[in-house]
Amino acid sequence: MSVNWDKYASAEETKQQARKDADHNAVISMPVMGIRQIDELKVEHTPEPTNQAHSDVFGLPQKGQRDRRDEMRRLLLKITTIVIPLARLSG
Repeated sequence: MSVNWDKYASAEETKQQARKDADHNAVISMPVMGIRQIDELKVEHTPEPTNQAHSDVFGLPQKGQRDRRDEMRRLLLKITTIVIPLARLSG
């Protein structure tokens, strides 16, 4: 999972990095210590030439591990805070 470290990028800067229309994206926050407390996950700061904030979360279950993926989602959701909510779009 690709994430931004808030030390180097604000929530708004992160939102503007969306591959598609930024209005179709929300921004969430997860404390790195909360992620690291999930046994299988590892977080590394992996800056890119155009994004000093870039980091990666490694260890997420593969697609074939549905039960484990669902459990991982529940664990991550517990530590998630919505920073910029998804905009209501008309149409």
